[in-house]
Amino acid sequence: MAVTYRRWDADDRVSAQWFTVLDAARKAGVSFLVTDGHRTLAEQREAYDRYLAGGPEAAFPSDRAPHVRTGRVDHAIDVNAKDGGAGRLAAWLRRRSAHATFPVPRENWHIEVPHDDLVRLAEKLADPLAGYPAKERRWIRDYDALVRLKHAGNDPADGPERRRELRRLMTNRRKSIWRAAQQSGWTRMRRGARYRSLLTRTQDNH
Repeated sequence: MAVTYRRWDADDRVSAQWFTVLDAARKAGVSFLVTDGHRTLAEQREAYDRYLAGGPEAAFPSDRAPHVRTGRVDHAIDVNAKDGGAGRLAAWLRRRSAHATFPVPRENWHIEVPHDDLVRLAEKLADPLAGYPAKERRWIRDYDALVRLKHAGNDPADGPERRRELRRLMTNRRKSIWRAAQQSGWTRMRRGARYRSLLTRTQDNH
């Protein structure tokens, strides 16, 4: 699998999925400092040589080493733990169903997240409407675009009418979701997130 890496800071690069997740955490106000991200096999070999010479512990250089994981997006990252940053980031990840762990004994800075959790969270953060039915995505995006035009002073002539119709459609769908949730719960089919998205856009008369 081809993996795209992005520069996180001057010294570290991470997979595109990790970049999306870390960027969202930072924008959400989580304070943390990444001290190591993905390593090439050559960089892992250098780290291992330093370990043999008495430096910090490092895994044997291989394609499966946590910071290498060739062809996989879920490489390990190191986050400064002295100021609590690693714990804050891990807690933020867990609240979003990405089960961050510290699997290396005595390394409370070494964070790993399961592949599927990382990919799922990255996709969700890249597109907050991922998993919504196509109609709902279209309604929400059309409505938001019309609201932006209005706020920019470029409201089209039929803007108010189109927004009213979209609010009517979204209100009906919101009520339908609420009724379905009473029968089989809010977690199915992203009902909770969908309901909140629709509610936000139908509470006020934009």
